[in-house]
Amino acid sequence: MDAKLTLKLDKHVIKDLKQYAKAQGTSVSRLLETYAKKLIDKKENLADEPLPLWLQEIREITGKYPVTQSTDEELQADYNRYRDKKYGE
Repeated sequence: MDAKLTLKLDKHVIKDLKQYAKAQGTSVSRLLETYAKKLIDKKENLADEPLPLWLQEIREITGKYPVTQSTDEELQADYNRYRDKKYGE
């Protein structure tokens, strides 16, 4: 059963991701779903593994999106800011 998920990404990343998905004959949703399933299926930590090929290709094409590791605290703070802005708290 599919469910909707809203993501906040840099507009240039979205543009490049859409172009890549189209070239692959799929959708951004399916690309991200496939990658997420691979992450979930792997039980070990993936922080030391290289990016999947499709992300490497996007990064090479654009050359301007550094990949950073966020801590749980940073992710929670980002979410809290988003939630407060969206719901005016």
